[in-house]
Amino acid sequence: METFLEYSQRLKLEIEKDPAIIEDIKLAFLSRFIPFQRGTEHAVYRLGKTTSGAFLVLRKKKLDFDVDVERFEIYCRNAEALSNSRAKGKKLWRPNSPSFCIGVIYQYQSKKYFGIITEDMSEGGKYEMTNSMGSISSERILNEEVVDEVNVDLDGCHVDYLLHEEIIMESSYFSPSYVLEI
Repeated sequence: METFLEYSQRLKLEIEKDPAIIEDIKLAFLSRFIPFQRGTEHAVYRLGKTTSGAFLVLRKKKLDFDVDVERFEIYCRNAEALSNSRAKGKKLWRPNSPSFCIGVIYQYQSKKYFGIITEDMSEGGKYEMTNSMGSISSERILNEEVVDEVNVDLDGCHVDYLLHEEIIMESSYFSPSYVLEI
């Protein structure tokens, strides 16, 4: 079974080979289309689906001058910790959270933009999502019925205290060997 990081890196390779997704990433960083969700600090843009069927979103800061790579790193590490705990059979307070995370840097003219590509928990709009501003979880709604809750806003907390274990990660999602640079 692939680890969270291995799956993330496999999807990164798929994204690099898909010119339409790369173009949408650029347009999202430049705010050329409307995000489907906005929080207090971040905007989330749908990017479509990879050839293997993974639904993608780009999460970026709403203010372009605000570079906060540490919060993106926390998001990825928290998503990885939740995924690893699920894989070990641990019961979590919310059963669903993103199954991959890819740090992304876009160089446009003299400016660098930072964000993460992660799983679209609405599955490309199949589910309606409640706004999760200030909350870790969001409800997924299908035909006006609440289906379940998902972890979507993972950068504002450290999940280690919820998992009752220390999270130890060996890599940074923004290190040269893991980041997607456009």
